[in-house]
Amino acid sequence: MSLVNDNGQVKLAGTPTYAGTFNVTINASNGDGYALKTLKLVIEGAPSLPTINTASLPNGKVNESYSAPISVSGPSPITVYVSGIPAGLDFVNGSLTGKPTTAGTYNVTVKATNNAGTVTKNLTLTVTGTTVKPVISTSSLPDGKVNQSYTATINITGSAPMNVSVSGFPKGLNFSNGTFTGKPIAAGSYNVTVTAVNSAGSTTKVLKMNITGESAAPSVETNSLPDGKVNESYNASLVITGSAPMNVSVAGLPSGLTISNNSITGKPTASGTYKIVINASNNFGTVSKTLTLNITGNAVPPVIGITAFPDGKVNESYSADLRLSGTLPMMMNVSGLPPGIELSDSGILSGKPTYAGTFNVTIKVSNSAGNATKTLRMNISGDSEPTPASKPAISASYLPDAKVAEYYSADIGLTGSLPMNISITGMPQGFSFSSGILSGYPQTAGNYNVTITASNSAGNVTKTLPLKVTSNQTKPVIGISSLPAGKVGAYYSADLKITGTAPIKISVSGIPAGLTITPSGVLSGYPKAPGTYNVTVKVSDMTGNTSKTMKMNITAPKTIPNAKTAVPKIIGMFITGNSSDLSYDVNNDGIVDGRDLIIIQYNTYM
Repeated sequence: MSLVNDNGQVKLAGTPTYAGTFNVTINASNGDGYALKTLKLVIEGAPSLPTINTASLPNGKVNESYSAPISVSGPSPITVYVSGIPAGLDFVNGSLTGKPTTAGTYNVTVKATNNAGTVTKNLTLTVTGTTVKPVISTSSLPDGKVNQSYTATINITGSAPMNVSVSGFPKGLNFSNGTFTGKPIAAGSYNVTVTAVNSAGSTTKVLKMNITGESAAPSVETNSLPDGKVNESYNASLVITGSAPMNVSVAGLPSGLTISNNSITGKPTASGTYKIVINASNNFGTVSKTLTLNITGNAVPPVIGITAFPDGKVNESYSADLRLSGTLPMMMNVSGLPPGIELSDSGILSGKPTYAGTFNVTIKVSNSAGNATKTLRMNISGDSEPTPASKPAISASYLPDAKVAEYYSADIGLTGSLPMNISITGMPQGFSFSSGILSGYPQTAGNYNVTITASNSAGNVTKTLPLKVTSNQTKPVIGISSLPAGKVGAYYSADLKITGTAPIKISVSGIPAGLTITPSGVLSGYPKAPGTYNVTVKVSDMTGNTSKTMKMNITAPKTIPNAKTAVPKIIGMFITGNSSDLSYDVNNDGIVDGRDLIIIQYNTYM
């Protein structure tokens, strides 16, 4: 559409090609000024399918640059998908580009999709040429020297893609992108095996590499070994220098671990602290080195070892070890202590009690394997002093991991005199904090830093605790791929097959009058008007949202045929005739309902 001058009047005229709502801005100016106005223009009608304009693809050649645009037009947005292209080509920014690696005739399928639907077009792409087997043209490798920089390139030709592997070169060198680099650490004559493979075949060549220099006795450069866990994979590489050939042996390994190519690998079967003896020898000497290897077992639930508290006295030093054991990290919380006694990170109660009495002290401990709780009496004798306000304290050192949509609760071990002001930031959505407990249903996975600030008349404390929220949830899914057809006035039902994490919100638009959506995702009812409807289903839960648009065809009911060709005959509660259809609008009111006799068969003629 465009602006036209019709006898001095400016008009918007033309034939619109796309349906939709358009914001049309009109700007008019003359010698006295200008005016600007935006109006909404609604064009009704069904949206247009996209058009694939490309009629054919040019031919290509193996290992030569290729480029061919795919032209698509139509109402936006348009998504284009291309399949069946040869190896070496990609579809990027509307064009096929790259270097094809294999000759042949390819059936390339182009699919273009917009809101109106999908169109498909098949195009033929012919690639000529021959795939060439790899050729290793390098005949020898330059000599090198121990501990001096070395560079050597292996020349390989042939059709891509190609995989190249190299073995037998000295330690200290690396091979990348066809080139050796590094500093060899041992003298000797090495047989370097080079293998190149592509779709046309493979080629292998052995090249000699001579490394000269002062020969050296072995030296174990590794100074420590990483810790391991029972029944979990372990890998530790030993760095041993010296002249080849060299013999290396290792003694003292735990069951399940072995040594191969100077690497300790396997799955240890028993926990403990092991003394690992590494022996290395060559023609110039022998060396031995002992390293410590710690293997821990599966996570052990916490145990509170103390069975009774010692008695204490007001204003005298007090100490009691809770004798905690179990896998770290461990979260501790103690409540009911007399004023003046505090819990340390090492699990020891200490301080000077300021108030006499018998206190019921509750100890709570948790780790990744479980939790333990114990309540013990603590007797404090002597004359009590007025209880001073105690400063807020947060004993938790970490927060256990949480999972999306699963209930979570963690005690941060908040203590101190009341009244107390508490603020908390960094919580995941879905969490709340009350009485020292962080709880709720987290809605989004991620790593959170939860910062708690507590203050009272005695002071304040701020602590940041990391919290990891993981998720095995997926966004909601609308399982149905198309909607069944229906008839005006006839009962209609379609299960949208919606899955997701409860609670799920479902909304549907574009359905004919007479249909509704149930909370379980079933479209049902009696459609009242014929037509082709674009039904949009939107589903959301705490993990995300999904939408899908599908067509629904509703046809009009049939009416009683012309009485001159076939007249129904009422027999009791039935109408007999000559049709096998079971739904008719007998009273011609446009709706098949209880006022119509719905079991019809024609066998009487006038």
